[in-house]
Amino acid sequence: MATRCFRDVELRLADRLRHPDPPPAETVIETERAQLRHRFVRRLEPRERVVIAWRFGLHGTAPKTLKEIAGTMGLSRERVRQIEVAALTRLRHSVKRESRRSA
Repeated sequence: MATRCFRDVELRLADRLRHPDPPPAETVIETERAQLRHRFVRRLEPRERVVIAWRFGLHGTAPKTLKEIAGTMGLSRERVRQIEVAALTRLRHSVKRESRRSA
């Protein structure tokens, strides 16, 4: 019985020590990352934007497989993969171009 009481007290103390909200710095960093993602993804063609959003689970959704995206869009998995590669290449170039401007 003494052990059980000790565990209960320990659990209650641990619950009180945990902070449910992330630290403010983490919140700011995540907000900035989301804004950057949105800004770069917005530069893509509409079809590329949809593939990237679904593939990587942007907008709070679970990531989808190539097969799932292909079925939804009425395309082959290979075509979805090609669109994904093209979109990621465009994103990389946009990020590099932007970093050169700000440097």
